[in-house]
Amino acid sequence: MKTIWTFVLLVCVLVPSAVRATEHCTNAAIEPLVDRLAQAWATKQLGSLDKEKPYLGPIQVVVEHSTADKLEVNEKSNLGAIEQWLRSQERKGFPAREARPLLWCARGLCMFDLSAGIAPNHRYLKKVVYEHKNGCVYIKSVFLLDGD
Repeated sequence: MKTIWTFVLLVCVLVPSAVRATEHCTNAAIEPLVDRLAQAWATKQLGSLDKEKPYLGPIQVVVEHSTADKLEVNEKSNLGAIEQWLRSQERKGFPAREARPLLWCARGLCMFDLSAGIAPNHRYLKKVVYEHKNGCVYIKSVFLLDGD
């Protein structure tokens, strides 16, 4: 009888705290989050996602250049700061941005379909690295491919 009451007490204490831990979570699945990220990328509105806070700490941005073995690695505190940094690199609206269809997401990585080729003066969303924590998904890194 004592073990039943102990079990009931544990359930009464742990279940509500587990529910509270996930109440704040607006991003429980990665695909919808990455779809919103791709849309915000293409429309140059990355900062619009900051209200969801889909990251736990700084976000790493990696720009791969197609014409050289060169990587630009930067770290920004939020998506709005990434947007501002990317806009500072634009000249007369170029490089243009493009988000291709999402191929898959698994084991902390989402990949976009770049099999149709790339164009010069375009930047493409290539992949997103994410993590799961407390029932939520969070963006860790964003990889871009620059068509140079």
